[in-house]
Amino acid sequence: MKKKSIILAVLCVVLVIFYIKLTDRKNVNILNELEGEIYYLMKDDDHISKLYKSDANLKNKTLIYSHKGKGMTSSGGSNDNIIDFRYYTESKKIEFEAMHNGEWSIFELSMDGSEPKYLRKAKEIKIDDKYRVFNVDVDYINLVSENFYIHEKNDSIFINIEGKDKCILKYSGFVRSDISGATGYTPQGLSPDGKFLVYGTTGSTGFGFLLGEYKRFIINLDTKEYTEYINSQSIQWVIEK
Repeated sequence: MKKKSIILAVLCVVLVIFYIKLTDRKNVNILNELEGEIYYLMKDDDHISKLYKSDANLKNKTLIYSHKGKGMTSSGGSNDNIIDFRYYTESKKIEFEAMHNGEWSIFELSMDGSEPKYLRKAKEIKIDDKYRVFNVDVDYINLVSENFYIHEKNDSIFINIEGKDKCILKYSGFVRSDISGATGYTPQGLSPDGKFLVYGTTGSTGFGFLLGEYKRFIINLDTKEYTEYINSQSIQWVIEK
């Protein structure tokens, strides 16, 4: 009897995981509606943040630059992460921030495959009694469009048009974010045309927090169809004219 109970429990877990993954990846066809390119930071299996680009529909993924092996810290260790960047459409160059000879530094990277050029030491700016490195004028996706803005309230996502809130995604999970710190919906940024929203959550179902896997999704604000998207907190979306 005990063995049957264990088998049944395992089967239930497998079914829940399958259901979550199936739900997260439905409506994948909406990716074909996305225009432009995205530049983003992402960590691979080595847990180092690298700079990538792809079409906004996630096709043609390309590694632009990895700082691996070059981020020597002042203590003799290593920090090879790229922590911020910006792609400049006019010059076709990228500025990014990474460790160099024990100091956070700013580099310039051309898109011709050449090595990045060291520009300057990054400055520490005091904010709220804490120091943080903030030297790249980033242009990541944000929550403000010409006619509306997006915000989070009570773990759900709302659109505000002319001062009136309308719920886009209502969280129906079992645990509130003020208790678990890892549930609910978190809006990240809009597409340049304001038609799509990238947001993060532990899953599109109430079971997501059980797996503890934070993912990002993209939703069509008109149809409310959504699908899993690139899991990066630093995305610059470019539609060149």
